[in-house]
Amino acid sequence: MRVTASMTTSGTLLDINRNVSRLDGIERRIAASKNILRPSDDPIIAARALKFRSNVAEAEQYQKNIEQGLSWMDTTDRAFFNVVDILDKIRVLANQGATGTNAYASRKAIADDVEQLAAQLGKEMNATYVGRYVFSGFRTDEPLVFERGDSKEYLIEQAFYESDVETTKALQRVVGPMANDDRLKMSDVNILKMAYANSGAPTVSISSGGLVVTPTVTEKSLAAADVYEAFEATPVDYAVTFIKETGELVLGDNAKDFLEGGVMTVRYEKNGFLEGDLNPIVNFRCRDLQTGLTYNMDDHNLEYEFAVNTRVGVNTLGKDVYTDKLHANLRAFVNFVKNVAITDEKWLKTKFAQENPSFTEEQVNAAVHKKLADEKQRAEKSLRDRFNNLIGVIGESFSSASARQADLGARMDRLNVMSNRIKSDIINFKELLSSNEDIDIAEAGIELSVARAAYDASLQVGAKVMRLTLADYIR
Repeated sequence: MRVTASMTTSGTLLDINRNVSRLDGIERRIAASKNILRPSDDPIIAARALKFRSNVAEAEQYQKNIEQGLSWMDTTDRAFFNVVDILDKIRVLANQGATGTNAYASRKAIADDVEQLAAQLGKEMNATYVGRYVFSGFRTDEPLVFERGDSKEYLIEQAFYESDVETTKALQRVVGPMANDDRLKMSDVNILKMAYANSGAPTVSISSGGLVVTPTVTEKSLAAADVYEAFEATPVDYAVTFIKETGELVLGDNAKDFLEGGVMTVRYEKNGFLEGDLNPIVNFRCRDLQTGLTYNMDDHNLEYEFAVNTRVGVNTLGKDVYTDKLHANLRAFVNFVKNVAITDEKWLKTKFAQENPSFTEEQVNAAVHKKLADEKQRAEKSLRDRFNNLIGVIGESFSSASARQADLGARMDRLNVMSNRIKSDIINFKELLSSNEDIDIAEAGIELSVARAAYDASLQVGAKVMRLTLADYIR
């Protein structure tokens, strides 16, 4: 085959263009610091790069989840620290009030301190993280404890067990037609405390040993002389007395005995809530009577995904820490202590003198002294019992809060370990990504020198091959 001058020129120009293209590609890769500029340059490197980038993005997202989870849990832990501290202070006060060396007036002062701590306890249970309540499960827009009054109406269901029954001394003023009938009466009673005072009359059922009984519920006012009487009814009665002003259920002996090993379900309507009351929708099974919506807090754990197929709960349900039993006992304790009042001495002297005109002043003073001493003795005995009961409730709550705080700490430790591993994974993936797609500058420099030399040589050869002029073609 005859090779013409134009073919030689075309071939030379093609080679020069190839060298230019190769040189340009190397320079562009060096400028971008990448082995390839487009997937077609090397499909294998491109596929690996996509995989490594996906791994890095996934690990970085998991790391963000861990950071958010730890922040949520850290807020919860700080609230726990305050809650445990408050419970410990209440326990110390309860121990002080339970000792025999504290007089009636001192115990009332201690109760005032308990009331303030109880109010602060409710505020701690409304701890928030970026505007969301950390103790309310899925319903992060709802506080555990009402921060202001609420006019809603709910049908609420509470469950009580044998361990919830408080056997204590109830103190009640009995006023009769004679001075001697105006006294403080003390009774041994079995009490269950509902979460709210001034609710509607409840319906009660007790399930135990495969049997279900429906006790007779009688509503009585605190003004009734026998409101705290211990009932010894026949087995068919299973009497329960409901005291609306305090939200207490006084159990007859048969009802208490039947509850052993079983559960008592109490349903009642509550209309209107005060600041500091428990929020029903994040504490109980309930139904909003205005909207018809039902709520159930049985399983409200918030879980974040921190690795493939690895989910960890980041929250703690407040109802398991600040329980309805603790709330009701603190409220009832404060109300009970505040309402214990000793008869005024001057008024009592006047009353004794009027009703016993034959008494001398000495006899009146003696009678008043005896009556007041009896009242104080009964009051202090009843108060000691209430303080002792509070010690038990606080001790149980303190142990429960400490256990849940320890569980939270264990989960935080687990996340910290996972965080360290994921940080290491991110570094490893980025190193693999770099080694896969980042250019080796030294090697690229050599390659660039070779390409530049080839290009220069092609130009020199071309200059020699393409010395023909226009005159050569005319000839």
